[in-house]
Amino acid sequence: MKQCIVILGMHRSGTSVLTGLVSLFGGYVGADLMPPTKDNPKGYFENNKIYLLNEKILRENKSSWHDYSFVVENIDKSKFQEYVLEAKKVIEAELKYVKKLIIKDPRICILFPIWEQALNELEISIRLIFTYRSPLEVAHSLLERDGIPVEKGLMLWSHYFLQSELYSRNYQRMS
Repeated sequence: MKQCIVILGMHRSGTSVLTGLVSLFGGYVGADLMPPTKDNPKGYFENNKIYLLNEKILRENKSSWHDYSFVVENIDKSKFQEYVLEAKKVIEAELKYVKKLIIKDPRICILFPIWEQALNELEISIRLIFTYRSPLEVAHSLLERDGIPVEKGLMLWSHYFLQSELYSRNYQRMS
């Protein structure tokens, strides 16, 4: 059975490092990866197709990664199904020749139900790994990188963490 390891964690919480390590043990992140930057010189290990779809979903729902009020349950049901179909196409394209895919994009913390349904419909086993970094450290990192005030960074961390905790309750989780 094919397997997907989903890395759940807020931006700036160590998801890139964790994904890089997991990929060393045989997980595949895809061929089209986000390039390294000065903020992550060793790379993000983040699939551009997944990133672009997540950005599209948030944009079409008048939101962004730094909106701590977004909830996936507010997406219109027909649009939700459309996003599931798009996610399935991305997964199928990336998993065509591999048994173990790794999905990492912090936005998945708040969009997990879409990816979960896509993976379930494709009969791909889901495994979850949480990253945890001190909320205050994450908030200070967001301030340094993006100029996001510490208070907003803490709200974002809380939102991402609580949404991913809620959505992953049906799964055995690793952290």
